[in-house]
Amino acid sequence: MTNTEEPKEGHLLLGLAVAAAIATGLGIFLRSEKGAEVKEEVSERAKKIAKKFDATREDLQERVKESFGEVSDDLEEKYL
Repeated sequence: MTNTEEPKEGHLLLGLAVAAAIATGLGIFLRSEKGAEVKEEVSERAKKIAKKFDATREDLQERVKESFGEVSDDLEEKYL
């Protein structure tokens, strides 16, 4: 893997987040409710999605740091 390639997990998580946002938006706007209620529900769901995305992003960041840390340690042992 080169430095410009992203892990496949990142693409999957991004795809899931986008799909969830689209589905949420469509579900909300296809229901018949008053504008204020729709705005409130959109806000609540967006906050939930943001929290899930942050948790997933933090987990992915931690796994990447661990992986690169192991590679860095191995390279350091081998060449220094």
